[in-house]
Amino acid sequence: MKFTRHNGRSGLHGTYNPKHNDREFDLDKTEDLNKDLTENNLYWNCIDKKIFRHGELSDNANTFTDVEKGFYNLVYKDYVDGQNERNIRSGHRERCRTTDDLRTNNKTCPEETIYQIGDMNMHVDPHVLDNFRTFYRKKPLADHFFEA
Repeated sequence: MKFTRHNGRSGLHGTYNPKHNDREFDLDKTEDLNKDLTENNLYWNCIDKKIFRHGELSDNANTFTDVEKGFYNLVYKDYVDGQNERNIRSGHRERCRTTDDLRTNNKTCPEETIYQIGDMNMHVDPHVLDNFRTFYRKKPLADHFFEA
């Protein structure tokens, strides 16, 4: 059985779009996804802190885009505001940025790590993969920022 880890921030078309992680797009318009298997997808984010199956995602669930924006506002807003004040005082208003500018810049955007054990024909139980994630991270970074 194959184990794969993909790590990155951006590709040929710029920064990774978080919409591909939570299937926040019309599955009927994709050629490279088997939408019959989408129901097996599991989703986790640092706000909800729960594992959801694709069919369990409600209309008011946090999208991965919402989660990224919330995280960047929480973690970087004070820094960005302070830097913008310094830029304005020094006469360089054109250097002012937002947390969304950081989130979408290929040098400061979120880094994505995807772990996969097996393939669509042979794979481990989802709990095995989650145990690996938990063991690997010991305490997820998000636990430092978000309370349950």
